[in-house]
Amino acid sequence: MRANFAAAVAANIGPWHRENIIVTRTGERRRMRWNNTVLRSDNGAVIGTASIGEDITDQKRGEDRIRQRRRPLDGDSTADHRQ
Repeated sequence: MRANFAAAVAANIGPWHRENIIVTRTGERRRMRWNNTVLRSDNGAVIGTASIGEDITDQKRGEDRIRQRRRPLDGDSTADHRQ
């Protein structure tokens, strides 16, 4: 994580996004999507970061369920169905 931050600061890139798993105080694992931005002063010096975390656990689980339900309908997923 620190290497990603250092690279973003050094490259002077805009916002970047990452997903990772966190463990809550109760021991539950949750998937988070992080939106990160380096904050700079008027002269370009780094003065901080803004990071917003969005819990996407339920969204990912729903996407997985949809994929699993579609799989039997797809039949041979390796076949080329284009004409």
